[in-house]
Amino acid sequence: MATQTARRKTNSSANDRKANGRKASDRKANDSTVNDSTKQRFEQVADRTEQSIELTAERVREVNERIVDTGRRTGEAYLRTYERTLKSAADFHEEAGKASPFEWVTTLTKAQADFTREVAESYAAAGRELVKS
Repeated sequence: MATQTARRKTNSSANDRKANGRKASDRKANDSTVNDSTKQRFEQVADRTEQSIELTAERVREVNERIVDTGRRTGEAYLRTYERTLKSAADFHEEAGKASPFEWVTTLTKAQADFTREVAESYAAAGRELVKS
């Protein structure tokens, strides 16, 4: 009985080795198929990710261009408004000086108005140069 049990164990071990050998080779074939399939999926995901990144980068560029353009237009509008406001103030000072009965007041307010206009024009011109670049 001990001999039969030993033979069964030996046969069982041999059968297990054969089955394990087949399983190992089957596993290698399956691993190869799985690896190829996994590689293909990985490449597809990588391609889609790359395309998505490129599209996102393009959208970001477009948004940045719009932001810069809007900032430029806003800056130009601000400069125009500032220049008009200073020129209006200068015109008001000059008109107020003309209403004075004293010539020196008229001369002083005209000089101040001219100076204000020149400063407004210079400031606006310098600002426009900055906005262009």
